[in-house]
Amino acid sequence: MFLRNWTKTLHPLKGITDFPDYDYLVDLSRALTQNRLVLIPKSRQMLISWLLCSLTLFRALEGGMHLLLSKNQFSADELLRRIRFILDLLPERTKLKSVIRSRRELEIAGRGRIVSLPATEDAPRMHSPASVFWDEMAFTPKSDKIWTALKPCLDNGAFFTGVSTPNGAGGIFYELVKNAPVNGFTVINVHWKQRPDRDDKWAKEARKGLSDTEWRREYEISFEGSADLVYPEFTGKSILESDYICNHRLPVFRSIDFGYRHPYVLWLQETAEGGLVVFAELKGEDLTIEQMIQSVFRIDKENGISENQVVFTSCDPAGAAVDASGVSPVDRLKKAGFKLKYRPSRILTGVELIKSLLRDANGDAKLKFSPKVSGIISDIRQYRWKLESEEPEKDGICDHSLDALRYFAVNYLYAPKGKIIKARVAGIGK
Repeated sequence: MFLRNWTKTLHPLKGITDFPDYDYLVDLSRALTQNRLVLIPKSRQMLISWLLCSLTLFRALEGGMHLLLSKNQFSADELLRRIRFILDLLPERTKLKSVIRSRRELEIAGRGRIVSLPATEDAPRMHSPASVFWDEMAFTPKSDKIWTALKPCLDNGAFFTGVSTPNGAGGIFYELVKNAPVNGFTVINVHWKQRPDRDDKWAKEARKGLSDTEWRREYEISFEGSADLVYPEFTGKSILESDYICNHRLPVFRSIDFGYRHPYVLWLQETAEGGLVVFAELKGEDLTIEQMIQSVFRIDKENGISENQVVFTSCDPAGAAVDASGVSPVDRLKKAGFKLKYRPSRILTGVELIKSLLRDANGDAKLKFSPKVSGIISDIRQYRWKLESEEPEKDGICDHSLDALRYFAVNYLYAPKGKIIKARVAGIGK
C-alpha cells in the first residue's frame, strides 16, 4: 500500500512518477518484510534502490534508527535525498509536522531516524540500527572489513539488505552470496527480463557499447571477473556494425607475429576521419615462412591491395635473428618485397600504446575492428595479465594476435625517448 499509493519516484525523462506496480517489485517487497537478511544481486536500473529507500522510510515511520550505506558519502547522501523526496511527496493527510533534517540525517519527531554513512570500516561501530540498507555493496572498498564491523550491529535482530550489480569473484558481497545458506541469507536475483517494459529489442540497444563481459556483469548478474583483463578499454564501441571494405586511396599497414607454428598477421588501414581499422587477419597453423608469405599475398589480392599501398609491415624484432637455415625470417620477408619495421620495445610500452588507441583522453575509440576479424576480437576479450606479474599471460592462444597488434602500435605511434606524444595519439597519422 505504501509503495502503490504513497511512493513517488523521479524518472530522468518523465519527471515525478508513481512507483510502478510491477509483479517482481511486489514479490520483492513481500520477501524483504518476511526475511531478515537479504542479498540482491541485480541487473542495472531495476528500481531496487527506490524500493529500499521507500522501505527504509516506512520502517522509520514505525520508529528505530536505520542506516544507509554506500560506496562513498556522495552515494549514501543520494539515498537520503531520495527518501526526502518520497517524504516530501506523501499525501497531505499523512504529512508529518515535525521533521528534523540535516545533510546526512533525517529524524521524524516521535518516530524514527535515518542516517546516511559512507561504507567505511568505522562507520557502523557507533550505531545499533533496526535496519541497514547497503547499496553498491560489491563496489565498496574494504567491504570485508566493513562487514566485520557491521556484523555485531545486526546480531540484535536488525534487518539487513545488501544490493549490488556483480563486480567479479571477490569481495564480501560475492562471498556472502556464494555461501548464503550457511550464513543465513536469502538471495534474490533481480534480472532485467523481469521488467515488463524490457524485451529483446531493448536488450539489443542496451548492449551497444558494452563488451560481452561488461554486459554479463551489468545485466546478466554474472560474477565473472574482469579486473585481470589487459584491455578492459575494448568494448562494443570498438567493433564496426558491418564489415569494412578496404579503401584503395588510404594507407594500409600489416603486422606479423611469426609465432613459428602459429603465425598471425593483421591488416590495418587509416580512415579518412583519422582513426584506424583492423580489417583482415591471418591465423596460421603450422605454416612455414614461405607459406605464410603466400597466404599474405592471397589476402592482399582478396582485398585489392598492392604492395605500393602498404606503408610498412611491422613484426617481432626477434625475427631478425638467423635461424637454423642461416637466413632470418626478416630477410625472407624483405626478399619477398615487404617493407619492414621492427623497433624493439618493452611489452608494457606496447600495451599502453594499444590502450591509448582503444580509448583516448576523450573516451573515444581511435582503433576499430571489422566484425570479420573475429579471431582478434575473441582474443582481446580474453587476454589477461599473468598472475602476480606486470606482463600479459603467454597462453599460446590469445597472445599471437595481440603481439602482432602491439608490434604495429610500437612502430606506428612510437615517440622519441620512449614518451607517448598525446597530440599524435589524439590525431592519428598527423
